[in-house]
Amino acid sequence: MTELTRENLKEELLDYSGVALVDFYTPSCGECAALYPVLEEIEKKTPNIKFCKVNCFNNEKFAASFGVLCVPTLILFKNGRVVDCEIGMMEEDAVLSLIALGFE
Repeated sequence: MTELTRENLKEELLDYSGVALVDFYTPSCGECAALYPVLEEIEKKTPNIKFCKVNCFNNEKFAASFGVLCVPTLILFKNGRVVDCEIGMMEEDAVLSLIALGFE
């Protein structure tokens, strides 16, 4: 999973042609910690999706620029543009449903 920062955002996400899922998290968030292994499993099963993460503790203004007010927040991108957003803990089926929106 690629760690996004202001420095690599354009290259890693905005200029990316395809579907990308970005996990906005903090290290101290219990729901974030529970969601991470779910995302890792899905990442293994879906090589055609780019998975990224943003540590909101270290990048508060960066996260806020995407409208992230609480964690965990997942934002789905397609060709560098936001498709949808979900907040809170999600099970694997729900994450896969979110990802499917990128292929509609």
